[in-house]
Amino acid sequence: MRNFFKKKTKIQLVHLTGAIAASESGNMLNRQDGTEELLETLHEIKQADAIKGVLLRIDSPGGTAGASQEVAELVGDIRKKGVPVVASIADMACSGAYMVASACDYIFANRLSITGSIGVIMQIPNYAELSQKLGVTYTTIKSGEMKDIGNPVRPMTQEEHIYLSDMAAEAHREFIALVQQNRQIRNVEQMTDGRFVSAMVAKENNLIDAFGTFYDALDYLYERLGVDEENVDIIEDEKRPGLLSRLLDLKSPAGGALLPGIRLRL
Repeated sequence: MRNFFKKKTKIQLVHLTGAIAASESGNMLNRQDGTEELLETLHEIKQADAIKGVLLRIDSPGGTAGASQEVAELVGDIRKKGVPVVASIADMACSGAYMVASACDYIFANRLSITGSIGVIMQIPNYAELSQKLGVTYTTIKSGEMKDIGNPVRPMTQEEHIYLSDMAAEAHREFIALVQQNRQIRNVEQMTDGRFVSAMVAKENNLIDAFGTFYDALDYLYERLGVDEENVDIIEDEKRPGLLSRLLDLKSPAGGALLPGIRLRL
């Protein structure tokens, strides 16, 4: 009778699925984005005293730099409360998604998963030659020399290229520093040059801790909390993105969705 009324340990299951972005999805056709909902869920966990553990299921190619860092920092805040956060990588946790995974206490990955891609990318379309062929003109009125940096209908200047390259390099250094705060990565220069790697290579270089499924990660969390399965109450992530959102999302192993404009993408 005493065990019947015993309070169960609450574990929150959280999904990080698809591209990470503060306000838009990885696909121009799909404006539904789960990142804001993910941030809200993590913030609620940070504020709650009842949640004793978090299992973060990741299947993401990465995304924008700022949003990825925001998610990772919230994971770190939860850990500072003494609440363990365990990551379980499904197909991929690349770039910004790996930044989030690295903020967790322990990382499991399936043997056929891919991860890493610790790098920064900017992709800026340029239609200058096409505009000339079509006879299309584009008038820019600006105040400030760099105000129209990335203008797609004129060639980029060398000064602009240097400026953006420096910005990407600065973000890359910050990315590496954030990862190294949490993990002692081997072969740092190679593992942080932007390449994505197999789970096997990730394990050899300490990007992940163990091979395992979602249920292996869950069992590890039970053990870490010192509880049995029958004494656990798993809280599902109600803010998980819908099926349409996940199907339309573009997944790129190189990390980050490909959208026009100047955005730092991990």
